Amino acid sequence: PENTGAYEIAARLALRQQDYEAALSYLGTMLQLDQSADGGALVSVAEILSLEPEAADQALALYRRGAPQGVRIHLCVYHSQFPLLTRSAIEYRLDAALNRRDPMAVFELPDIRQRIDAYPEPDQLFIVLGSPVTEVGRDHDYDWAIVEPSSMRSLIQLAGRIRRHRPGPVETSNLLLFDTNLRHFEDKDHAAYCKPGFERDDAEFRLVTHRLQQLLEEDERSVIDARPRILPRADSVLRPRERLADLEHVRLQRQMLPQADGPPPTERQIRSGMIAGRAFNAASHWREPQVFLTGICAQQQPFRYDPKPKLDLALLPNEDEDDYLLHYLADGERKWEKRYVPIGGKAHYVADAAVQGERIAPWGEIDFLQALAEQAAAMNLSWRDCAQRFATVSLPDAMEGWRFHPVLGFTRAG
Repeated sequence: PENTGAYEIAARLALRQQDYEAALSYLGTMLQLDQSADGGALVSVAEILSLEPEAADQALALYRRGAPQGVRIHLCVYHSQFPLLTRSAIEYRLDAALNRRDPMAVFELPDIRQRIDAYPEPDQLFIVLGSPVTEVGRDHDYDWAIVEPSSMRSLIQLAGRIRRHRPGPVETSNLLLFDTNLRHFEDKDHAAYCKPGFERDDAEFRLVTHRLQQLLEEDERSVIDARPRILPRADSVLRPRERLADLEHVRLQRQMLPQADGPPPTERQIRSGMIAGRAFNAASHWREPQVFLTGICAQQQPFRYDPKPKLDLALLPNEDEDDYLLHYLADGERKWEKRYVPIGGKAHYVADAAVQGERIAPWGEIDFLQALAEQAAAMNLSWRDCAQRFATVSLPDAMEGWRFHPVLGFTRAG
């Protein structure tokens, strides 16, 4: 069959319904994909790495666009803003599909086999559209990948998951780097390579450009490996505002190594726990031998500190257990008492038609109520009690509310 191995993906996003028409056109140009022949079809398993929370928006754009003639896309969206129960089920399926130590074993999985046999297109693409959570603790093997950049560390992590289980030479390119990311187009006046990433808005760590053509050396672009992270250049030639790898080295030096003492703190700063005359960072843990007898570390560097207010949500079944509604966790009348309150107009449920397109359909979708019923039965719990444990998610508070679909997870509305 004809191999469309030179596959183009283009997804135009209108960000937050403002005037950013076509903020960025995503183009994967003339990639010779590493595909496996099976039953007359050419099958490829790939990842598109996006920055959270844009993954769900980009998935909707891909569904609207559809796939080219002769190509069938099976799309799995995977990020942190799924209820625990759903995210665990998605990870279970991906762990099975992306174990490629036996390259042909994936075709024997019922979920994969059924999808290949059900469609006539000669090229079958199984795509994971994921956020940076795909880089954390997942032993996955992809044929190829497309990445929206955020840091050198992220690029290296993703490159390490391409043909992870299958050694041997590769004759064609299998990783496409976009020259910049959507945050750059959304707000060009602020840091874009952050969360995750090392760029900051202050002058010392603000990149002069967000174009990888300028931020990466030629050898860093042509072959992605760990050398830029483990082989730092001499301090005298580091350019943290001009090179992505240098930015990360300098930021880590400031965080991990002793720094020059600053001016004495004010009385107010002393009352808040600041160490007099010392710059506080990770080195303070051994520079101040008695520091762990105090609460200073937790005061200066709170664990997973995020200044944005969060809201704890849960998808709870209705009384008939044939549907579910989004609730938020509120304070009860008594101290330490909590109650679940329907969230009402701030919950926007995405229609099933929005996650179907021409020659593209969800892969790895989870029937939420069925999964809830199975988990409740396994633990001898009521559906509601089970949902309160395992159908929860913590999201940034949003006045506009959230959109939700079982195959997309949660994303901010508006």
